[in-house]
Amino acid sequence: MVYWESAAGTGKSPILAALGLYELIAGGEPGQQIYCVASNYQQARVVFDAAKLMIGFSLELSCRLKITQYEISYAATNSVWRIISGRGPKSGARPGMALGDEVHEWPTREVYDAVQGRMLKRGQPLFICATNAAADRTGLCFQLHEEAVAVLRGEKHVPNLYPVIWAADPAAGIHDEAAWKEANPLLGSLSRSTSCARKRPGPTAIPS
Repeated sequence: MVYWESAAGTGKSPILAALGLYELIAGGEPGQQIYCVASNYQQARVVFDAAKLMIGFSLELSCRLKITQYEISYAATNSVWRIISGRGPKSGARPGMALGDEVHEWPTREVYDAVQGRMLKRGQPLFICATNAAADRTGLCFQLHEEAVAVLRGEKHVPNLYPVIWAADPAAGIHDEAAWKEANPLLGSLSRSTSCARKRPGPTAIPS
């Protein structure tokens, strides 16, 4: 499992879409099933619709993939990409890749555990959980965050977890552009530092 935590606007959705398309076409597993997973249908469509746009802008992808309202399919390997929301996958689902979006909004572990259970049927399953930092310290996202931090610090060994946390040093100043880069390594490529400058808060009032 990949746990990827970063701030809003760091390109998580388009990157997930690109990873899903790669796996669908080049993953090499016949009958692959890819699912977008989120707390609700509208959110689950964000990555799915981003993939559709990428296909629309690529003649090669458009020739290989078939798009319908609820599915992207690749006939050459009998592989499909669908959406999961609400209570989890339906009977018969065997996800080889799951793209979990905005995990900090998932109210319970129900969908997460249901998808994980279905993935046991696959030889090389991959669950990517992308999220902002969790405000709720009792939910699934914070549990995953704490485990990821422990692995990154070398305090815990979890062979099947690849943790990625993009965050600035808590002691860094809000005007420190190096800290912006730590929080969003894509600054200068997919996003601009000027947008961070516009969003940063103004000077703090000094009490007299």
